[in-house]
Amino acid sequence: MQVFMQAYSNLLKHYGKQGWWPLSKGGLNAKHYNGAPSSDIDRFEIIVGAILTQNTAWA
Repeated sequence: MQVFMQAYSNLLKHYGKQGWWPLSKGGLNAKHYNGAPSSDIDRFEIIVGAILTQNTAWA
């Protein structure tokens, strides 16, 4: 696990936070979001989207 944490730290240090996950803001149109999610709803949307993406990709 330490190897993964070190790799993550190195990538974060080199590239910084990306904030690239598109979030919807009160509608169906996704908006490119530049920065960390600012609310629990935004974080929930990212988590569910990531799970659904993996289920689709591996099913």
